[in-house]
Amino acid sequence: MKEKVLLVAGALLVAGALFLFNSKPGWLSLSSVQGAGPVSMVYPYEGSLFPADMRSPEFRWRGTQPENGEWNLKISFSASTRTFSAVCRDTAWAPTEAEWAEIRRLAAGKPAVFEVAPKGGEAANTARVSFSVSADPAGAPLFYRAVPSGMAFPAESEYRRIKWRLAWLSSYEPPATVMSDQDTCFNCHVASPDGSTIGFDYNTDEVDKSSYFFFRHPGRSVAITPEMTFNWNGYKPGAQRSLLQANGSAISPDGKTIVTSGKGLTLLHMRCTDMRQYTFPILGVVMYRTVSDPTLRVLPGADDEKFLYTPASWSPDGKYVYLFGGPIPEQLLEMGRQKLAGTYKEDWRKLGWRELDKVYPFRYSLYRIPFNGGKGGRLEPLSGAHDNGYSNFFPRVSPDGKWVVFNRSANGSMLVREDSDLYIMPAGGGSARKLTCNGPRADSWHSWSPNGRWLAYASKSHSDTATDIVLTHISATGENSPPVVLTQLRDKQGLSLNLPEFFNIKQGVLQEMLPRLPPPTVGAE
Repeated sequence: MKEKVLLVAGALLVAGALFLFNSKPGWLSLSSVQGAGPVSMVYPYEGSLFPADMRSPEFRWRGTQPENGEWNLKISFSASTRTFSAVCRDTAWAPTEAEWAEIRRLAAGKPAVFEVAPKGGEAANTARVSFSVSADPAGAPLFYRAVPSGMAFPAESEYRRIKWRLAWLSSYEPPATVMSDQDTCFNCHVASPDGSTIGFDYNTDEVDKSSYFFFRHPGRSVAITPEMTFNWNGYKPGAQRSLLQANGSAISPDGKTIVTSGKGLTLLHMRCTDMRQYTFPILGVVMYRTVSDPTLRVLPGADDEKFLYTPASWSPDGKYVYLFGGPIPEQLLEMGRQKLAGTYKEDWRKLGWRELDKVYPFRYSLYRIPFNGGKGGRLEPLSGAHDNGYSNFFPRVSPDGKWVVFNRSANGSMLVREDSDLYIMPAGGGSARKLTCNGPRADSWHSWSPNGRWLAYASKSHSDTATDIVLTHISATGENSPPVVLTQLRDKQGLSLNLPEFFNIKQGVLQEMLPRLPPPTVGAE
């Protein structure tokens, strides 16, 4: 409901409200519910910091509905005597575009306080939350995937329901649906830091899961052509169909080289009772190709087939590839041999993910390796995320090369593990610190904004039914702000949102993708 907001003269912020600015957020579902009892804020979280270029957020609260059905709202500013006032009949309110422009100006770099109370009720029954607006914009749109919620996905029958979307955080229009209604699984996607090259993993079918397409300098509409596609299993001349896979990819800062975890296999347990998909890579070496040469090569130093290597990002100078992995336990090596021989017997037991962790123990560590023009070099463990009793995975290096943010969990890795949290440490290794924006459930798959000040990630912590995309601000010293939940991206049909990636592209670019995927060409060794 859009209530008209009046701009009126008011008093300075009460001094007692300012101490709230650094308080820890409470973790509640962002559902707009009315509950009995005193008024309390649901969202934003205390001390939230919004991007300079973000559209107006939602303010949500809960409490006993007033007898007259109306709530009094007020926003006060520490840097001004002006206040915004409004009356609302719902337990959720968002400023209009014009109103937020003025609020954003008055809250730039200075705390503001939002207050809500029952109209005509006691002044003591008032909920407050402080927030401010950063000087740092996100500066780029988010490209992400909307997938069916629930335990049935990723069944092949659900692929056509997946939607790929592009969203500018400043926009009041719905995100553009760039691609949909596909009968194959498109999954991990990535862009070079300058936005010149964008790549996608996809499955040719349910057997061949090593196909890839990429495009350079995208326009508004991108038509996928045969020369854009290839198959990582073509590393041997004349290679036939294979169960071997390629998992994820990372594109060099100049947009000219793609690396992946090729010659791989993934553990997949489809009957997990409390996690949608229990899966993680168990084999894989670092493979690469350039955009101008289809020859597929293995990177020396990351080519031991009894060691898992899964690249996730490059250093901004292009010198290092950051990856996760480790020595493969004999149990999983044998499983891989049986899978390739066609003798592996699937485990059909219905087990929870904590039980499966015990059945398939594999803890990853973080490493980096020189790319060295494709000559590779010595694999370097990263202290703080190596052999530390946890599984460490998905390292993403900041655009200034100062930090690496990664995931940590009890075991394995996957798209969104229930116990995955985000950590930050120096890019060369060192003391790792858990980000304060982590919630109680599944924070994962993170991406840096081009200016290195915002981190986007997927989280199950803010909704009872679906996965959200969330932002946190990263300061020059590596400190982070409370989570900003992008509720404006939530799908009306209840699809979960994941794989958020900042794409450094201009507005109007990449509004639609028209894949007409032929059998991918194979490269030569």
